[in-house]
Amino acid sequence: MSDTVRVTRSFLKHSASVIDIDFEVVSDDGDTVASITTPTITPSGTLSSSDTDISGATAKVWLAGGTDEADYLLLVPIVTTLGRTEIGLAIIKVRD
Repeated sequence: MSDTVRVTRSFLKHSASVIDIDFEVVSDDGDTVASITTPTITPSGTLSSSDTDISGATAKVWLAGGTDEADYLLLVPIVTTLGRTEIGLAIIKVRD
């Protein structure tokens, strides 16, 4: 069975704020997060990933910047301890 990584909503942030988003590996076999590959943000530009962290089955990504009235797609490649590769997805809406 393949794991899934889900974020079911979009996130609202101010261009001057730093927010964090958690992506959880959903597994019934004890799989956890082993690593996070560099997050991809589309369109590229002023929104950036300022840090990442791993805690058990949770991958955390901090985001900074962004342009007012812009919407971004965040893709976070996650590798699990059992060798699965998952993609965390989120929509970030910047509104000042």
